[in-house]
Amino acid sequence: MTAAEVIVFPDVQALLCDYLREGLIAHGYDVFVGSKVPTDRPDEFVTVQVTGGFRRSVKIDVPSVVVDSWGGSEQGASDLAEVVRGLIFALDRYQGTQVYDVSEGRRPVNLPDPKSSHERFSATYSIPVSGYAL
Repeated sequence: MTAAEVIVFPDVQALLCDYLREGLIAHGYDVFVGSKVPTDRPDEFVTVQVTGGFRRSVKIDVPSVVVDSWGGSEQGASDLAEVVRGLIFALDRYQGTQVYDVSEGRRPVNLPDPKSSHERFSATYSIPVSGYAL
């Protein structure tokens, strides 16, 4: 019996959280970046969630990601979202993972949290990544 290579893909949610955390610090934003709203709910933070996607080929996966940028003011949330957007489009290779031609499903839009009225800008991206053989 012949078996094909087993190809697996990185955890894009964790990868993107790490990448954005580092990139934001480098640009003067020392903010929480994670997959859930922190319980202490600071004024500024970023959440990243993989919401779907598809496998483009044997070695390329294309997760869909929602990125929410939260701020103490509408302008603060908007500014943070634009820095996050720039960082995502600059993503090429990170932690050994090759990223190909990021695309935007929805640019950052003003979407305040209805439960807390916390200012939030939300965007969606498709982030194609390379897999690797086990």
